[in-house]
Amino acid sequence: MQIDEFELRNFANNHADVFAAVGLASLISPLGDAIIRETPSGFVVKPAEPITEEFCRSLPRHPGYLYLRPNADPKTEPPAAIPAAWVFDYPKEKERNEAYKKIRQDAKKAGTDLKEAVSGFEPHKDFDLYQTLNTLQGDGATNKVAVAIAGLSDDEWGELLWNGLRALSSGDTAPVPWSVDLVQLFTPHAAKGFARLKPDSTSRGDKTKDSWSDPFLEWLRFRGFFAGIRRFFLGSKGEHLRLVTPVPRGLQLAYYRRVLEELREAPLVGSSASKTDCLAVLRLAEILIRRSETKKPPRAQVGGVTISHYQSMGQSKAISSIEQLAVPGWFPYETEEDKSAWLGAIDEHFSVLRSLNDQFSNELGLIQQYRKYLEARGDSAILELLDFMGGYGVLVLRERAKTSSRKLKQFSTEYFEAIMQNTRYADILANPGFLAVSQALRSATVSAQSLKRNGQNHREIRYDILPELHRKRQLPGKAPFLEGITEFVASYNIESARRFELKKESGIGRVKETDLVAFIELVDAQKDASVIGAMLCAHATCKKPRDPKDPGSEEGGDGAVDGAESDELNGQEENDNE
Repeated sequence: MQIDEFELRNFANNHADVFAAVGLASLISPLGDAIIRETPSGFVVKPAEPITEEFCRSLPRHPGYLYLRPNADPKTEPPAAIPAAWVFDYPKEKERNEAYKKIRQDAKKAGTDLKEAVSGFEPHKDFDLYQTLNTLQGDGATNKVAVAIAGLSDDEWGELLWNGLRALSSGDTAPVPWSVDLVQLFTPHAAKGFARLKPDSTSRGDKTKDSWSDPFLEWLRFRGFFAGIRRFFLGSKGEHLRLVTPVPRGLQLAYYRRVLEELREAPLVGSSASKTDCLAVLRLAEILIRRSETKKPPRAQVGGVTISHYQSMGQSKAISSIEQLAVPGWFPYETEEDKSAWLGAIDEHFSVLRSLNDQFSNELGLIQQYRKYLEARGDSAILELLDFMGGYGVLVLRERAKTSSRKLKQFSTEYFEAIMQNTRYADILANPGFLAVSQALRSATVSAQSLKRNGQNHREIRYDILPELHRKRQLPGKAPFLEGITEFVASYNIESARRFELKKESGIGRVKETDLVAFIELVDAQKDASVIGAMLCAHATCKKPRDPKDPGSEEGGDGAVDGAESDELNGQEENDNE
């Protein structure tokens, strides 16, 4: 008998299902790189070669992770049956990690070479995983299984694996020589226990829920956790914990692990959960594009990102929310030009989000709006993105008007148009009336500001027009929005004519009557003005590359990013939770 593939049905619809699939792939990885493929009902794990009993008996006995010694108390010494090579001594590793951080901070202050200063003092590569395990008190469950495996003979181990994998492939529960304690880290849906009609004689330590578990599957979840997650500490004292788990859509295990390792090392800054989530998703997309050998956009590689939040309750942490965000699927990835466009667009979005200060309510609102875009799917997601970009353009306009303005980066028309070309709204960008009105708005707002900042002659800066259009597009019907556009175009053309008579070299462009008619017809063809208005406000505040052949090209813009935030690794400098 042999097993060609495993079908794991979603049991929890959260990161527990991902852990199980990744843990299974890690168990059978000695055969070759297993493929994890998401299906509508769960995951399929395809081994490199069929699984046989001989293969199971050839696997070395090991739990797939290390036994965690949680503290320095003599009572927590590992049992004699646990080999020393299986032990992760958390107190010692924590001390090493603290020393590493201090050396790193001292080197920064002294201005010495950082890599040279910390060489040889790096903490264990999986310290963050074991720290998370210790913080969420999952070590009791993982240690129990490690002790049981350590007590098996090699023959018993091979038989256990073969019986367990056969049962898993047929949907049965395998008999194993251990029981499990369900903990919220690996089985979050069971954190509160299972409801009983009348809880008689139960207590906080009641183990009724444990009887619902599959001990073999739970062990696979333990292994899957150690294949890699990205975690963040949040809160003023780092008291809350947030886990990021990518959902593999069709990835080889080794590739998935490399992506997760790089994501864990990436510096991501954000004091709010929304900003941290957005930056993590964008950084994940960037890693997937850079590493991809199959030339698939991020959404074709990762089906989504599960975000699990563990809220501090004082002495412990309890899971308070489980959500899933999408990764971008903006446009195809088939050529090197596509790759460059992907990396440029991701970097632009990442830089914009990073520059927003989540301590200010209006900027936090923009960050939350971007998160809404990542929460949505299809056409509704694009509308959320347009809302964000239009709102961000208004922020750029307002910030540049201040005496000590921040240099907020503009989005670019190049990447905006590339994203929109793969949506149902692509035809709007081909409309000459839309482009003409957008250029006029740009000239009267962000471009005029850039020229003023550079000491050049500029047309009147219309600080009122974008907020007004943003408001009117949301009113019932199309008349209020079109009224605002026609009034703006009239005043814009009058100013252009006056500047032309004064022989000005810039600010003399006009919106032709044919272009205005084309724009009005475009709006009339829509149900309301919400989509066109959002798209116009977003496109008009994007930076358009300067055309050296066009003397009327006014586009300036500043690509600088606000440097108010540091590059410290989020969570690395927070208080550790014993």
